[in-house]
Amino acid sequence: RFKVIKPVAMMRYSSYSWQQPSGRDSSVVLYNSLTKQKDRLLFANGNDQLTWYSCGPTVYDHSHIGHARCYLQQDIVLRILQSFHIDVQYVMGITDIDDKIINKARELPKLKNSVSPIQQVAVPFENSFWEDVDTLRIRR
Repeated sequence: RFKVIKPVAMMRYSSYSWQQPSGRDSSVVLYNSLTKQKDRLLFANGNDQLTWYSCGPTVYDHSHIGHARCYLQQDIVLRILQSFHIDVQYVMGITDIDDKIINKARELPKLKNSVSPIQQVAVPFENSFWEDVDTLRIRR
């Protein structure tokens, strides 16, 4: 018999409360996965620009279909917002230092050039990620 256990992250996530921020109405309504209801998208601080920060990949290996799904979904939402003439400043963070990257770097042979072992791991995989993004025609 299997017992269903609620993940710790979900328990912490579900204990948060959310309040609608103040701002100018954009006339766009989005589903809020925290409150499980639709909420209006508001421009903060009187701006006419939406700022959107997204976590990007941790570049220790090649991208997979799960990465593609995530970034493709974000691209679709971005294009929909832009179709409503909403100016979006989109920023994606790339994690290029992480335990997995450090562990892979430790396995590399020591080179006498100026490129660090961490860069030897992260840079090719980051370049590969951007090639995949371009192949899928996801906007940068």
